[in-house]
Amino acid sequence: MFQKCLLILTHPLTVLKTRLPKLIGAVSRIVSGTLYIYLQPLGSHTEQFQLSPLLCTAEMQTFIKEIYTCTDTGGIMTSQLADVRVLLGHISNKIHNISEYPVDGYNAIVLDTDTFSQFGGDRASSLKNLLASFPGAAPHADVQLVRELKRASALDKSDAICCSGHDNAKQTAEWSKPLKTYNEVVLGGTFDHFHTGHKILLSEACIHCNKRLTVGVSDGAMNDKKVLLELLEPLEKRVETVRKFIRDVKPTITANVVTIQDPFGPTIVDPDIQCIVVSEETKKGGHAVNAERERRGMKPLEQIVIGLVPDISACMNEEAKVSSSSKRKRLLGSLIRPLRPREVEMRKQPYLIGLTGGIASGKSSICHRLEGYGAGVIHCDALGHEAYAPGSETYHTIVTTFGDGIRKENGEIDRAKLGAIVFSDKSKLNQLNQIVWPKIQQLVEKEIDKYEQMKKSVVVLEAAVLLEAGWDKNVHEVWATIIPRSEAIKRLMERNQLSEEEASKRVEMQLTDKERVAKANVVFCTLWEPEYTQMQCEKAWLFLTSRLSL
Repeated sequence: MFQKCLLILTHPLTVLKTRLPKLIGAVSRIVSGTLYIYLQPLGSHTEQFQLSPLLCTAEMQTFIKEIYTCTDTGGIMTSQLADVRVLLGHISNKIHNISEYPVDGYNAIVLDTDTFSQFGGDRASSLKNLLASFPGAAPHADVQLVRELKRASALDKSDAICCSGHDNAKQTAEWSKPLKTYNEVVLGGTFDHFHTGHKILLSEACIHCNKRLTVGVSDGAMNDKKVLLELLEPLEKRVETVRKFIRDVKPTITANVVTIQDPFGPTIVDPDIQCIVVSEETKKGGHAVNAERERRGMKPLEQIVIGLVPDISACMNEEAKVSSSSKRKRLLGSLIRPLRPREVEMRKQPYLIGLTGGIASGKSSICHRLEGYGAGVIHCDALGHEAYAPGSETYHTIVTTFGDGIRKENGEIDRAKLGAIVFSDKSKLNQLNQIVWPKIQQLVEKEIDKYEQMKKSVVVLEAAVLLEAGWDKNVHEVWATIIPRSEAIKRLMERNQLSEEEASKRVEMQLTDKERVAKANVVFCTLWEPEYTQMQCEKAWLFLTSRLSL
C-alpha cells in the first residue's frame, strides 16, 4: 500500500468519464492515504511526457466535479483511500510558467494506460522525464501501470459510443468553450471537517482564478448557531487545511486565507475582487454582498453558483447534502480523542467509564441504555443522597457550614433549600463540593468492588462533576453528554419547576460543554429522537467492546 500516490490520466475525458469508477476503485486498492490526480487528456504522440497547459472548459469543469463526487458518494471511497485531490495548476485560460507541483513525497506514480508505448521513446528516458515533471516524488518512487487499471481501460461499447462525440456541433462548441476567469476570486465558509463539498467549492474557485484566491474562514459569533458547535475543529486547523488544499491543487495562484467574523469579510472592503463563488445555499449571501458593495460605490461581483453534493449515506437527522454538520453528528458515539496514558495505576477489571455532562443533558438515559448492554452503572448523585444522610459526619459538616435553616422538620437536609443557596454563590457551591466529594468517592470505590465481585467487565460512573472533582484520573475513558444551553434551561424548568432565571443560574455554574468535550474520548447528544440516542449508544458500545475485545 502507498501513502501518497499520483494518478496520471491520459485518455480523452469522454472515455475517462465512463471508466472513472473502475479506475478509482482499482487504484484505491493500493493507496492508503492521499491520491493526487493529474489530467493530461492530450491524445498526443510526442516522444516525451511533459506538463502541458490545458484550457479550462465546461467539459473539464464538469469532469473534475465528477471525480470528487464519484470518489465520495458513489461507493468508491473507502477507509483506505482517505483523500483525493485533482491537480489544477496546468488547467487555466491564462498561460502560466509551470515547472512543478509542490506536493511532497508521492511514493508511487500510477498510469491509466501504457503511457510509455503511447508516447514512444525508450522506457528509461520516459521514466526520467516523468519524474522530472513531478519533482515532489520521493527519491525511490515506484512508477507503475497497475494491471487492474489496464483491464479497466479496455474500451467497451459504452466507451465507444461516448468517444463518438456530442449530438450536435452547437453542444460540442459550448462544451469546449473556455470558461471565463478572473484575477481576483473570493469565497467563504466554515470549512469544518473538510469534505467533498469543500473540495468542489474550492476547486471551482481555483479553476476560475488567475492570480489570487481569497477565502474567508468563519469564526466567533458566525459559528454560534452551528449544530454541535463543540465538535467544530479549531480555527487554526480549518485555515491551514484550506491553505494546503489550494497550495496542493493550484500552486500558480496566491492562497489568501483569512478569518472572518461577519458574513461580508473582505468582500466589502477590497475593490479588486471581481468574482464570488457561492453554493446553492449561500446565493442570498452573495446578493447581500453585492448590495453592500454597490452602497459603498464598488462594482458588484460576478457570481458563480455551485450545486450541492448529495449525500447517499445520510441517515436519521442528517442532511441530504454532504455537510459539516452531518460529519459532526457522525462523530457522536465514536472515539474522538485517543486514550491517554494513565497518570495513576488503574485496576484492570472492571473497565471504568466516567460519564459526565451538564444538568439535564440526558446522562441517565445514556446510562440506562448502557446498562442494557451489560454495563454496571454507579449513579454518583444517588450516592450523594447517602452522604447527606442524618447522623453521618458529612451531614454534620454541611449543617454546621450552611446553618440549621437547610434542615427539614424530620432532620433531613432540604436539598432544594441548599441548592438555592449554593447555586446563587459559586464560592458556597465550592464549599459544599469540598465537603461531599471525598465521601462520594469512598462510596464509589465500594460500588466498584461490588461490581468486580459480580465479574462485570465494564462499569459506568455517572458523575456531573467528574472533571471538576478530578475523578477523570480514576477512569479509563471519559464520555460526555452535551445539549445546547437553551435546551438545558428548558428541560430544567420543566423537570424541577424552576423559573428561567433559576434554571439559567444553575446552568451557568457548571463547566461548559466545550470544556467537557475538550477532555472527552466519546461524546453523545440527546437533543433528537430517542432512536438517535440509541444509535449513538450502540455505536459507542460496539467500538468499546472492539477496543477491549470483549
